[in-house]
Order: sequence, then C-alpha cells, then structure tokens
Amino acid sequence: MSSRPKAFLKQAKAKKKKEQILDDADDYLAAAVDNEDAVGKHRAGDPLKSLRFARRAIELYQEGLAKWPRNLDLAYNKARLELEIATHPLLAKHLDVPVIDVLYESLNSHQYALSLDHDNADALFNIAQVLTSIAEHIAKDDSMSDTEALNFLEQALEYQSRCLSLQERKYAETRDLYQEAAGQSSGADADDDGGARIGTNTRSIYEEQEHEQEEQWVSVVEPVTIDTLVDTILSQLSTLTTLCSVLSTSRHWRGRGSNASTASSPVSLSGIEACSTKANEMLQVITRTENIASRTHEIALTKAILAGNLLELAYRSGSIDIGVYKSELEKAFAAQGLDTSDAQISYARTLLALNAAATDSGTGVPLEVENQDFANLRWNALSKAQKVLTSAASLSKTDTETLATTHMLRGDTSLLLLALAYPPTSFTQAATNANQLLKNAEVFYRNAHKLFGTLADGQDERDIAGLRGAVVLILQRNNGGNALWESTQGGARDVPRDSSQGDARDVLRGATQSRKDDWRNDQLQDMIDEGLVQPEALRML
Repeated sequence: MSSRPKAFLKQAKAKKKKEQILDDADDYLAAAVDNEDAVGKHRAGDPLKSLRFARRAIELYQEGLAKWPRNLDLAYNKARLELEIATHPLLAKHLDVPVIDVLYESLNSHQYALSLDHDNADALFNIAQVLTSIAEHIAKDDSMSDTEALNFLEQALEYQSRCLSLQERKYAETRDLYQEAAGQSSGADADDDGGARIGTNTRSIYEEQEHEQEEQWVSVVEPVTIDTLVDTILSQLSTLTTLCSVLSTSRHWRGRGSNASTASSPVSLSGIEACSTKANEMLQVITRTENIASRTHEIALTKAILAGNLLELAYRSGSIDIGVYKSELEKAFAAQGLDTSDAQISYARTLLALNAAATDSGTGVPLEVENQDFANLRWNALSKAQKVLTSAASLSKTDTETLATTHMLRGDTSLLLLALAYPPTSFTQAATNANQLLKNAEVFYRNAHKLFGTLADGQDERDIAGLRGAVVLILQRNNGGNALWESTQGGARDVPRDSSQGDARDVLRGATQSRKDDWRNDQLQDMIDEGLVQPEALRML
C-alpha cells in the first residue's frame, strides 16, 4: 500500500513567530500548519515531540471544525494527519493508543470530509489507504474476523475506482485546456505533465501586505498529472496484493477456489484477476505514451509483488499446480528494473511464501511433500531465495537496514531448508547438509542481530534475531545437527536434550535480556508457525 497520504488542500507560507489570534477558519488552519511543520522537523530526531505537535495540530483542526463545521480544508487536513501518524513507522510505534484506533478515527474523519465534497480525489485516495491499513491490522489479529477485513478491502477498491475515474476525467480536461492554450500562445508557462504552474509552488498562494504582512488564503486545486494517475493505479495494485494475502490465509475462504465469491466481486480470484488486468493495461498505455522513466522500478516491483501474491492465491485455491506457481513467479521477477536490493528481497519473500503454501495442509490442496520431485522443487525455490538475498546484500549502496534484513531472511531460509530433512519430506539433500545449514543460520542471525542493533528503531528486529540465533545454538548444542530429524522419524521419540531445560532458557534470556518470558514464548511459537523449527525441537525449552 502506498504510504504517502495526499497533501494539504491549503498550506501556509512560513512566517515569523508571533502570538496567534484565532479569529477565523484560516487562523486555525495556519496555526495547525505551523504545528505540522514541527511534526516533520522533529519526526526523525524526537518522534515523541513530533507526536505532541501532531496532536496539537489535530486539536486545532478539531476546534476550528467546531466553529466552522463545513470547512473542507480543516476537515481534510485533520483526516490526513491522523492517517499519517497511524502509518508512519517512526510515529506509530510511539502512540499511546492502539494504531487501529487512530485508523478508525481517520476513517471517520475522511468520511466527514467526503460528506463535504463527494468528489474530492485526494480524500478518496486517502480513505482507501485507511481502509486497507485497517484490513491489514484485522488480518493480523486472530481474534478478529477475516470477513471484516475483506469488507474493508472491497470498500477500499471501490473508493480507488471512484478516485481513478475522477482523476482520468480531470486529467483529460486539463490536457485539453493546455493544448488549447498552447495553440493560442506559445509563451504559456506549463509543467511537463500539462498542468499550469502557479508561481513556484502549486500548493501555496499568498499575498504579503506591506502594512500587516498577513497571509491571504485561497484554495488551490493541483492539476491532475500522469504521476497522479500512476499513484492511484499503484495504490490499487497494492490493495489487491493485500486482498490476495488475506484471502490466502482466510479460514473461511481457503480451499473454496475461485468461486468463493461472485465473479463480479473483487473478493474472488477471478475478480482480482479482472481488476489487476485492467490496472496493468492502463499502466501499459501510460508507459507507451508518456515519459515516466523515473517510475519504472516502482511500477515493475508493485506489479511483480502482486503477481506473486496472486499466484499463491491461485495455488492455494487449487487453480494451478506448484510447477506453474514457481515458473510464473520467476517470470514475474524477471521484468526489467528489478535488479535492486528491495526487489531482490521481495522476490525472496515470495519464494518463501511459495514454500509455505506448499507445506500448508489447510488449503484444500493435497500435500505432495512425500514426493521427492516435489521436495526437490521446494529445495530449489529456497536455494534460489538464498541466492537472490546474497545478491541483494552484495549490491553497492545497500543501506544497513536492508543488509540486516537480508541476513535475517537468510537465517530463516537456512532453517526452512533444514526443515526439508524432517518427515514426512525426509529430503536427502537437506539431511546431508544439516550441520552446515544450522551453522549458516547461526551466522546469519548473529549478523542480523549486530546490524539491527546499530539502528535507532531496530530493537524489535534485533531481539528477534537474537532469540532465533539462540535457538539455533541450543539445537547445535543438543546435537540437533545430527540427530534432530532422526529422532523425529519414529514420531514418538524425544529430541536429544541438554542436561537441563533451564540451561536452554538461560541461553534465550541472555540473548534477549530486555524481554519477558511471554514475549519469548510468543516468538518461539512464531518460529513453529513459520516452519522454522519443529514443535519437537522446542520441547527442551
């Protein structure tokens, strides 16, 4: 999902600090914008201070709306700022209320803004982001209904469709006006996309009076450009990606195939395919007729990620087999412009998703893990994931966070390769390389722990890497590299244990000293759920 909410309808010019007198709606708007400037200024260095300014800005928007409830600028900016603080990682992690509560506030605020202007394209764009974010949070909560998440995603797609239709019409009107003006005067000042320039800032118009130097506010509507259309189409593709992900793991939908909903509904395999085809056709037309070279990578990656999720959904529904899944996935990520580290990491994640789908017996697709050809295909997919992660880590200009992520995923992939040695797969190549796979996993997790530890906001990932590395050390100490899968083949025998279960717990506590046992237990369960370790392997803990 696109993480960039559409910006202000109005924005003030920075001015000298003085006591603000709030006499009218524009005064409240200007005061709130001053606070929003401070949000951006302090966001990276002091997120808590940034949040305080954000809350003050929201209070000012709310106070202004209490006096001028029909003011669209106040309503829109309040809704947009609530979305920003709920979705910006540096701000969201410091909220003192659940993120989903702020998202619901933003949803209500956007609905109110749209009640003032049903055809406000920016509000339509943003409310779709809010709905998609809410759906993502619901999907991660086992206590909440998948159906509710699917309903929010369907609404998001409807808003995006309305937004895109409106933008297409406005873009055509702007283009026609520009062409008409260009025919009348060759000296007209216009931007590259056909939208008329207004001074040097299309988002802020002001007049300075010599005596009082007060700002005169007017609403400025930015022209719809090609980039505007691309933003909305990519946002739509991202929402479809989320929809695929939710459907793939939905307890109610899984195994019911492409007829789980009506063909006309986007909440179905056929519906998603139809929506994505239409969006991709629009992108093809745009790329053929417009110069958007700067967006090539973004477009290619968004399309490839959707393709990977759509293939997973098709496989889980029984529409394709594992061979088609893997070959089509390779084609999707062979597109031009996908040679960057973020694209390589995304490719690796989709390969890990392929492996997870292949091992999930709850999909309605018969498990083929006892088939060695099938196991070989999974081995090759995971080995490919290791290869592309190695490539991502070796690229120049790879930042620390990206490098740390590659090491974390390489540790996970090493354990997934090792898991192929367990029954019922019992893949010979995995068993033969078991000791080396465990050693590799330990090194990768250790590197990830070190790298995440250098990041200001990397504590969560650092501790997860530390715990997973400790688990690998415990498995090695307990002869896991030689006997773990042998002991599980009989099904009833215990995994070899250390002299004391408490010793293993001490290792885990030492690796994650700032965490409580409940957190460690949750992380161990996550490792089991992700297929990184067998339940029997953690009995010692």
